[in-house]
Amino acid sequence: MKRPKIRGLLSLATAWALLVAGVAVAAGEHEVQSLTTSLFLPTLNFAGFVFLLYWFAWPALLHALAERRRVIEHELSEADRAQREAEALRSEVEARSAHLGEEGERLMREFRAEAEAERARLLEAARQIAERIRADARLLGEQETRRAARQLREQVADQVIARVKAALRERLTKEDEERFLKKFVSAVETGALQ
Repeated sequence: MKRPKIRGLLSLATAWALLVAGVAVAAGEHEVQSLTTSLFLPTLNFAGFVFLLYWFAWPALLHALAERRRVIEHELSEADRAQREAEALRSEVEARSAHLGEEGERLMREFRAEAEAERARLLEAARQIAERIRADARLLGEQETRRAARQLREQVADQVIARVKAALRERLTKEDEERFLKKFVSAVETGALQ
């Protein structure tokens, strides 16, 4: 606490005491003691109370008020910051909502383009698969045709051989068989069969 303020308070208390004493003297002597005790002591008591308050409580009160002011200023600055953030978010949402229709149309165009590209890709893949299936079917048909032709030739050859054997059995006699056997043996002996 500063000394000039204490001196000022003491001066004020002294002036008050003298004023009370002056009033008491003016009132008369028989009332002096009564007036002095009834006015001076409570005034002195009040001055002491004010001094003690000023000396001990006033710094704590000033500190508490300063702390409260700091807290309020901090809360106000936080509130201002929160309000600015809220305003920024609101303006961002408004800007987004303003462009929402355009964004939706752009997304629809992109989705349609992607769907068309996917459709074209799937159609091309299906066409290629169909072409492979046709080629495989054609190849399988050709293979089956060759196999059937080979089986048919084998069957025809087997039937021809069977008929020739049957015809030879009917037409060849015992003498023809012996003559073919002798010719075969002589050809083997001479080496003409190689």
